[in-house]
Amino acid sequence: MMSMDDETLDALFRALSDTTRRTILFRLLDRDRSLSEIAHPLNMTLAGVAKHVVHLERAGLVSSRVVGRRRIVSIVRSPLVAIDAWLQGYFGLPA
Repeated sequence: MMSMDDETLDALFRALSDTTRRTILFRLLDRDRSLSEIAHPLNMTLAGVAKHVVHLERAGLVSSRVVGRRRIVSIVRSPLVAIDAWLQGYFGLPA
């Protein structure tokens, strides 16, 4: 079982508890996207999406970088793999 401290788990589950943030993660699975690409189908402002991205970044679930005038967001898969390993160990499921 992968060991995760309570603070890390709390941050991850807090970030994942929001439907919009889970939708953002799902949209990033196939490719990196700009804030405007994320915002458009969600009918959200760039500021609204940026706030969600900050929560995801604090939890380590995404990273972002500035390219020209655009902020590009990428998923970071390792925390999701760690949650999966933690859950399997926690519930005694085979890995």
